[in-house]
Amino acid sequence: MNGGLNRQPSVGVVMAKPSLYRWQQEAIDACKEAIKDGEGAAVAAATGTGKSRVALEMMDWYQGSLFTIVVPTKALMIQWRDYLIESGYDADCIGRCGGGSIKGWKNVVSDTINITTIASLPKLVLPESIANHMVVFDECHNLRGAKARHCLDDVAYDAIIGLSATPHPSDEARGIVENVIGKIVYSYRYAQALADGVIPPFVLNLVRVQMNNEENGEVERLSRSIKRCMQDAEYNSREERNRLHAIARNLGTQRKRAINRCRSRFHMALRVMGHHGNVPTLLFHESTEDVDRLSQMTPHFDAAVYHSNHPDKDAQLERFKSRDTNHLYSCLSLTEGFNVPFVQVAVMMSGPNAPLRRIQTLGRSLRGNKDHVNQVYLFYVNHKKDLEGVHN
Repeated sequence: MNGGLNRQPSVGVVMAKPSLYRWQQEAIDACKEAIKDGEGAAVAAATGTGKSRVALEMMDWYQGSLFTIVVPTKALMIQWRDYLIESGYDADCIGRCGGGSIKGWKNVVSDTINITTIASLPKLVLPESIANHMVVFDECHNLRGAKARHCLDDVAYDAIIGLSATPHPSDEARGIVENVIGKIVYSYRYAQALADGVIPPFVLNLVRVQMNNEENGEVERLSRSIKRCMQDAEYNSREERNRLHAIARNLGTQRKRAINRCRSRFHMALRVMGHHGNVPTLLFHESTEDVDRLSQMTPHFDAAVYHSNHPDKDAQLERFKSRDTNHLYSCLSLTEGFNVPFVQVAVMMSGPNAPLRRIQTLGRSLRGNKDHVNQVYLFYVNHKKDLEGVHN
C-alpha cells in the first residue's frame, strides 16, 4: 500500500528490512487506529530507538498520493532523503522546500514526497487538488515555538503523525503539540529501551570543572548586576520595568557565556579526548567561536567542524559521516535527530539548561554498537545556573 510513492529498489538488490521491534509495531498499530478514526497521532520514543522506521511503515501503509516530511534543520532534511533512498524510494520523486543550497538536490517541489524545514513550510506550494496527503512531523516538540505552532495553519492534509524523542516538560507544552498533531498515542522511554536491548548501554559521566578566581569574579559581578536590575524593576513604571528586564536578560546571556568559556572546560575536553584517542567522538559547545577555538587546539584530530557560521559546514559534516575523520565538533544545530550510529563518545562541554535539549544531545551517542558501552561526558561548574542543567 504505497500509493504514488514509486518505491523501487535498485536493480539486482533485494530490499530486506530488519524486523520491527515490539515497541515499533505497537506504536504503528496505535497510529493506524488514530488515523482510521480521523485523528492525528504523536509518538514519543527515546532517541535512537527507530522512530523513523515507524514513520516509514506508516507511509507504506497509508494510501497516499502526497507525503510531506517536516523537520527542524537542513541536516535532517538530508538525513531523511538518504534514509528514504536507502529504503528503496526513487530519488527523483523526493522534492524539497528550503534548506538553502544542497549539492546534488535541487530545491524543486515534487508531486509525491517533499521534505521541508519548519521555517520553509509556509512557502511550500502543493498541487491544488490533493488526495490523501499525509504529513510526517519529525521532532514535533519544536511546535512549542510561537511561530512554529501555526506552521500548518494553511496546509491542507488528510493525515498527520508526529515524532519526538523528548518528553514534554509541562502540560502547556504537551497541549500545544497535541492540539496541532494529535494525542500522544504511544510513549517509549530510555529505561524500557535499555531493558529491551533496543539502545546500547551507556555511562553518563558528570565532570565538574573549576573556574579560576578571575572567572568567578566576573560571574559574581554579573550576578549582582542582574539582581540589582530585577530589584529596581519592581519599583518602576511598566516601560522602565521592561527596559530593566531586557538589561537583565542581556546580562544573563553574558553570565552564561562567561561560565561556558572558562578555561578548564577546554583543558578537560583535551584530557577526555586524549584518553579516548581516535574513537568516533561528537563534541558540543554552545558557542561557534569556542568550537573553532577547540578545533585550532587539536589539529592532530583533524576534526570536522559544523556550525551555522562555518563556510564549508556541509562538506565538514560529510567528512565525519564518511569516516574521513573520527571527530566532529558542533554547536546545538546537530542535537536533534542527527543519526551517526558509529559514535562511541559524546562530550557536552557546555549545554542548555532545558531538559529537552539535554536529552536530545545525550541521544547522539545512543545509536550504535551494543558490544561496547558508550560514554557521555557532561561538563559543569559549581554555579546555580550550570547545576540546573545537571539536575534537569
